[in-house]
Amino acid sequence: FGGGWGTNSLAGSQYDYRREVGLPWENSAVSACVNWAVRTFPEGRLGMQTMGENGGWVEVAEHPALDLLRRPNNDYDSTVLWAGALSSLMFSGNGYWYMEENAYTIPTSLYFMPYYQVAPRWDAAGTDYISDYAYRTNGNLYSLRPRNVIHMKTGVDLSNTRLGQSPLTSVLREVCTDNEASTAAAAIMRNLGMPGLS
Repeated sequence: FGGGWGTNSLAGSQYDYRREVGLPWENSAVSACVNWAVRTFPEGRLGMQTMGENGGWVEVAEHPALDLLRRPNNDYDSTVLWAGALSSLMFSGNGYWYMEENAYTIPTSLYFMPYYQVAPRWDAAGTDYISDYAYRTNGNLYSLRPRNVIHMKTGVDLSNTRLGQSPLTSVLREVCTDNEASTAAAAIMRNLGMPGLS
């Protein structure tokens, strides 16, 4: 559920590194890289441009979309919204926001949805590229309209083109190896620096 990791073993191995990695944010090296991106991203200036009469780009000073991105909802600010999207993009290749609308279909709020709780769905006939998004939370499964889901992707998952591809996929073996090495080192230190004999 949520996608982004693929389904087969990595090339040249029968070992399921995707499963063994577990939660990618619990690896210190991965977490350090992701946290750096999350911390530095807000340093950029949010802006909007439109095509001018002479063909050049013109800065848009004020727009409801800018206001919404600066204050996405009443619960948290834009740094949390972007942190969730950036983390999900790096961990899974997919970031999701839910867009609430008023009775006039005007966007009123944006909320981050963790990638592992969301999955695009489509009918067997393939008439719709994406029919809806399944959202799982608190033991319940909800159907979300595509128009209310902002789906950001990193690249394309060739095994399912409706999903992005995690940049971590190509280094899952290394992440798993780092986890195993750290676990082994911690076990030795718990044993007063002596390797176990069993």
